[in-house]
Amino acid sequence: MRVGFVGLGAMGLGMARNLHKQNLLSAVWNRTPAKAQALAQETGCTAVAKVADVAPLSDIIVMCVSADADVLEVIDSSSMHP
Repeated sequence: MRVGFVGLGAMGLGMARNLHKQNLLSAVWNRTPAKAQALAQETGCTAVAKVADVAPLSDIIVMCVSADADVLEVIDSSSMHP
């Protein structure tokens, strides 16, 4: 199973690291790209540039984004329609 992770804030970073410890973490995305890139270097997973790019690398996607408006923004940006 490959797990993609979206949202590497205070809670999400630890959750993603725990997935890595179980050899499940495949791809990460964060609104601050440097956080995703740092975790990718640490774990060997893939840091993607667009949130929609997590899906092809994952069987399951976990999203850890707290504020309602931020959740909607992430969902809207991952939309496949033009």
